[in-house]
Amino acid sequence: MSAAVFQVYLFTLPAFGIATVGAVIAALRPPTDKVTSLIQHFAAGIVFAATALELLPKERTQAALPVVIGFALGLALMLLVRQVAGTIEKREQATRYPTACCWSRPSTSSLTGWCSAWHSPVARKPGSSLQPP
Repeated sequence: MSAAVFQVYLFTLPAFGIATVGAVIAALRPPTDKVTSLIQHFAAGIVFAATALELLPKERTQAALPVVIGFALGLALMLLVRQVAGTIEKREQATRYPTACCWSRPSTSSLTGWCSAWHSPVARKPGSSLQPP
């Protein structure tokens, strides 16, 4: 094995170890929704930073102020979109109907009922009543 290949293995070993430990932890204790969101936002930030560094190599050194202003405006826009999306989602969840309404309407099909609250088909066994199980 050449010295260059050994060096590549040596540099990838920490990433491999950390990924393995993270996979074992996630398998033993699945992350909550909040932790998953945090990890996804962190990964998106890393991708955003890497893209910015690749696309703007000269601008970073020659004209730093416009890059900093653009980065700040982009960050503010992303946070605004997140806030608006959260507000819309909360409003939508507050106006949903209970799922029990799905069983209160007679169905034209013996295999499928239609739930107007969730806008999705609700399967039930042939010959069963319209009451929830």
